Amino acid sequence: MDKESIFLTFTALGLIALAGFDNYGLYIAIGVFWIIAAFNKYLGLLALWSIIIFMIGFALMRLISIYAGNEFTKIDLSLLVAELTLVSAGCWLIKNRE
Repeated sequence: MDKESIFLTFTALGLIALAGFDNYGLYIAIGVFWIIAAFNKYLGLLALWSIIIFMIGFALMRLISIYAGNEFTKIDLSLLVAELTLVSAGCWLIKNRE
């Protein structure tokens, strides 16, 4: 497995694990797509872009929530850092794609 496949697989498993607790079918479907893309180079670029867009959306929602005056906790900060890290990793993988 290359770096891209590992990134897609672990990101998908994390999303599926989180979605499983809340029963979000769409998140599970997206996670399954990312796992399929990890083994299909044709879908890999699309999956990387979807991760970037997905995580930017989460980060923006979190920043808007903070700006709106909702309580800001260490968990929010750690999730924001994780989301931005995944965006950076996805951009890096796209830039260095073979």
